[in-house]
Amino acid sequence: MDDAYQVSHYQTNVLAFKEVAKWLDSLKEMGIYDNTRIIIVSDHGHDLGQFGLVDERGNDLEYLTPLLMVKDFNERGFSVSEDFMTNADVVPFALQGVIQDARNPFTGNVLDGHEKNGNLKFRINPKTDIQPDDNVFYPGDWYSVNGDIYDINNWTYLGNW
Repeated sequence: MDDAYQVSHYQTNVLAFKEVAKWLDSLKEMGIYDNTRIIIVSDHGHDLGQFGLVDERGNDLEYLTPLLMVKDFNERGFSVSEDFMTNADVVPFALQGVIQDARNPFTGNVLDGHEKNGNLKFRINPKTDIQPDDNVFYPGDWYSVNGDIYDINNWTYLGNW
């Protein structure tokens, strides 16, 4: 940690993880931890310069690496996956083994996460708001990634639009 920005994020994250640990301990004390599927997800990472993911444009792609934690029913111990995942993976994780052939009730689309097998694109832009009086986002740099998200060579810059 080299600056106040990194330190403040560290302190915030440590406090959040301590509170999550207290909650998980309370689930264990109540006897419901084992028979509960727990999914914890963030909406984005942050540009903290910790993983060597800064590209030639100066964008820290760590911003595009959100947290996703899953504890399945009767699961103990930890495992780590470096597979690329998104917030959209929450639905297939939540439904797995609970609802067979789950479908969106409005569209009829299967809720199995198959969409991420295509050519996914991700936008990074400090302005995350939509343009005033419009329905479009401000222009930003777009990327795709294949393989280990912590390898800068697996990220492809697609352009700015």
